Amino acid sequence: MTAMSRSPLATPSGWTEYGTGYAGSDGTLHVYYKFAGGSEPSSYAWTRSGAGIIGSIYRISGANTTTPIQLKSGSTGNATARSHSGVTTTVANALVLWWTNANATLSGSLSGWTSCGDGTYAQATDDGDAYINGFRRAYASAGATGSLSVNSASSALFMTMAIVINPV
Repeated sequence: MTAMSRSPLATPSGWTEYGTGYAGSDGTLHVYYKFAGGSEPSSYAWTRSGAGIIGSIYRISGANTTTPIQLKSGSTGNATARSHSGVTTTVANALVLWWTNANATLSGSLSGWTSCGDGTYAQATDDGDAYINGFRRAYASAGATGSLSVNSASSALFMTMAIVINPV
């Protein structure tokens, strides 16, 4: 699950916060994970004081349950291009997830990447308009992803985060 907010979040039972990326007054990008059990509720609720939280939940199969996440890497900036230097996987068949926030829809594409929940949108009374955009790509061999970049319609503070999911 990825979420963006300006203040700390109350996390539902069973979820673990893996990391955050900070971009100043525009908010914090949080990444959580949970291993699903035999019976899961139809929804989960993250809460915080005040308004303004957006998020997406992704179902991932085949992750290593002992060490599910290999690494995380983030970047911040104030520009039209949402850029990240990329990550390097250390095992074959790793899944890389990359998120960025934006104050408008994104343009451009990441060659070989699949959008996952691209353009999840929320209008928050204290944060203004916000989008969170996720992308995924499986890598058959260990190695570098190369740099990642998509463009927003306007220049603003942004944050990106990439994580590598270890396979079983």
